[in-house]
Amino acid sequence: MKKIIIVIASMFLSVQIFAQIDTVQSLQKINNIYGGFSGDTLSEGDLFGRVVKVIGDVNWDGIDDIAVSAHKDDDGATDRGAVYILMLNEDGTVKDQQKISETAGNGPSFTTGHKFFGTGIAALGDLNGDGKVDIAVGGGACDDDGVSAFKGAVYILFLDTNGMVLEYQKISNTQGGGPGSLATQDLFGTGVSNIGDLNQDGLPEIAIFTQGDDDGGVNVGAVFIGFLDYDGTLKDIQKISATDGGFGGALTAGDQFGLAEAIGDLDNDGVIDIAISAPNDDDGGTDRGAVWICFMTDSGYVKSEQKISDTVGSFTGTLDDSDKFGLSLCSVGDLNNDTTIDLAVTAVGDDDGGTNRGAIWFLMLDTDGTVKSYDKVNTTDTLLVDTVVGGDDFSCGISSFGDRNGDGQIDLLVGARNAADTSRATGEVYVIHFDADTTYPHRDFHQTTAYINTIVKQSAASSPLDGELGLSDGYGISISNIGDLDGDGIDDMAVGAHSDDDGGGNKGAIYINFMNSNGAIKSQQKISDTRGGFNGYLYSGGSFGSAVAGIGDVNGDGIPDIAVGAISADDGGTDRGEVWILFMT
Repeated sequence: MKKIIIVIASMFLSVQIFAQIDTVQSLQKINNIYGGFSGDTLSEGDLFGRVVKVIGDVNWDGIDDIAVSAHKDDDGATDRGAVYILMLNEDGTVKDQQKISETAGNGPSFTTGHKFFGTGIAALGDLNGDGKVDIAVGGGACDDDGVSAFKGAVYILFLDTNGMVLEYQKISNTQGGGPGSLATQDLFGTGVSNIGDLNQDGLPEIAIFTQGDDDGGVNVGAVFIGFLDYDGTLKDIQKISATDGGFGGALTAGDQFGLAEAIGDLDNDGVIDIAISAPNDDDGGTDRGAVWICFMTDSGYVKSEQKISDTVGSFTGTLDDSDKFGLSLCSVGDLNNDTTIDLAVTAVGDDDGGTNRGAIWFLMLDTDGTVKSYDKVNTTDTLLVDTVVGGDDFSCGISSFGDRNGDGQIDLLVGARNAADTSRATGEVYVIHFDADTTYPHRDFHQTTAYINTIVKQSAASSPLDGELGLSDGYGISISNIGDLDGDGIDDMAVGAHSDDDGGGNKGAIYINFMNSNGAIKSQQKISDTRGGFNGYLYSGGSFGSAVAGIGDVNGDGIPDIAVGAISADDGGTDRGEVWILFMT
């Protein structure tokens, strides 16, 4: 039992080396329409993607899975909140999903009022030793039974392999070993993170963000370090705030100090250190944001700290008013091969490319907590520029995937809580694979311009698509790598054209593009109501091709197969949608 937990907790003491960040190599969007997520699951205002977390292999298929919050979901009552457990395919699409809320997935029951279950998520490994993944979920407005004071709570969820809750333990002001000192509107559980094993007892500690804590001023914020037991209760708890826990930095009203992330043992004293954000810090200007690097003791006290902001910590990147640098953060391994863990910090209000587009800063840390060097990825990147729009809150949530595609480069899970698909502010999530900047040895590492090596465009203006595509076909609405279909050693691709009119108006189609190594199309095969050997029934207006994904060799014949979505198909009722599994030759 301890073996599993120690592996999870001690990962923060080892340093995984990755290449330095350059551009986005590929991405997979997950929302009501894309990425295999069940259509029309999300409703307007759910804010799916506010918090995202890689939580380990829930369903034992060898692929890490994720948890995504929708903390304003209305299951049970308005804004009660929910968390989705998404079991992923290798390409980042959703294989299966399980919602956890007051009415689904055996989730906890709540008292009256807005609860915001899902304001924080932490992966805990296998806490209780049953071989299955467990997680912590924050509910910033949850309370003790019979109370409605927005004091907050955290729920330790012991999961089954299908993502449902087997049992749970509540940690609140008076339950589960909670602090006992919370005040009205403290919002304990606004965020929660696994910070590793501070006290070397073989169990992970959790850092609980308490956004509304008033130590030192109104809404200064605080973090509680909770020492977990196997049953999900706390054996001990230590508060860190402007007036408690050894913290000596200057905090002011409204800073919202308290979202924490483990960053390994920076000062080599044998104890894990943590980064704590303050996204409303005013160094250099209003709400520019800051991150505090805190050097810890094994009892959860801070022995010293280093601030990183627009004006201190050797950070020379440009922050503007309302950037909210530090709204989310995660450790990303060792990007510059100096044996020190580095940090990704989001700035959800960054305006590069448009108002409030969002950005991610990669900070290469020194052992004293200052910044050695940095890089920035923003939405002017080629693969993001036409995908993210102002107000999406892109980068509101972030989590490290490690190197999920085996290319030696860090990969990330990124949330955009206000993004719209079929309704306003339903939210979405991106699985992002990065390129390494070693391709560009001349590059100044402080350069923030996106670099592109080559680009090949496929459209009706060039062969073999010239004369093939019709008005408003929507070619490119979806795209997927489907593996090497023709056996020439080069991966091929499927592209959706959901408004194609073969056989009827807007029935839709997909194109199988057999690729050359230079990115050009060698040949192609269209699959529609009238072409490509497809003999299923497609509805007029059904939008076959609205989503497409390579799914590997499902039937074991040595040839990759694909899944194709038709979001407006009418099986069972108007616009219910459907997915086709196509076994290829």
